[in-house]
Amino acid sequence: MKREDSHAMVVVGIHPPLTAEAAHTVKYDAAFPQIPNCIATRAVAEELRPQGAAAAAASQNQETRMSDITFANMGDKTGEMLGSSSWVEVTQDMVNEFAHCTSDNQWIHVDVERAKKESPFGGPVAHGYLTLSLVASMSMEIGAVPAGTAAALNYGLDKVRFLAPVPVGAKVRLHAKLVSFERKDNGQYLMKAENTMEMEGADKPVLLAETLAILVPGPGAKT
Repeated sequence: MKREDSHAMVVVGIHPPLTAEAAHTVKYDAAFPQIPNCIATRAVAEELRPQGAAAAAASQNQETRMSDITFANMGDKTGEMLGSSSWVEVTQDMVNEFAHCTSDNQWIHVDVERAKKESPFGGPVAHGYLTLSLVASMSMEIGAVPAGTAAALNYGLDKVRFLAPVPVGAKVRLHAKLVSFERKDNGQYLMKAENTMEMEGADKPVLLAETLAILVPGPGAKT
């Protein structure tokens, strides 16, 4: 979506906070405070952003998928797959940026030469929480929210399992399935999704995560 759109969707914790123009359209409950930005995390997000023709195609596909899903019919898709993301390569730069942002500088992640010699994985691996953090941006690419969403706020996780390490240089992608979609008394919606992250060439998933998100309908959203 275009940034100049005053009702563009924002995912708290991944994207910058709502613009001044859009802030008046959303009333945040005290239970869902905005998470401070991290420059390094935003740098990782920029690295993940598709470029050129791929960016245009991804944007068009996302908007097409999102236009087919509304708040009124989202519940009908319970138990269905919402889609799959494109492959994303986990680079050493991404791992280093994440380590800097979180102060998790364990050598198994950032010391390439030592990891090649001493790590049981044969080289540096991504932080588990870096892998988990990719779920939000990949979900956005899938378009796993209804059209007309003004804001999507990370509410929590019911279950997370890191099933296998992700070596630097590996490619991963996300498969998302809708578990439940409930309207709350305040007019907001609670969405639960089952997320499975696949690694290219691997026999089993590297991550399973059940995510919860609060979705806020924007003006004109079909509810």
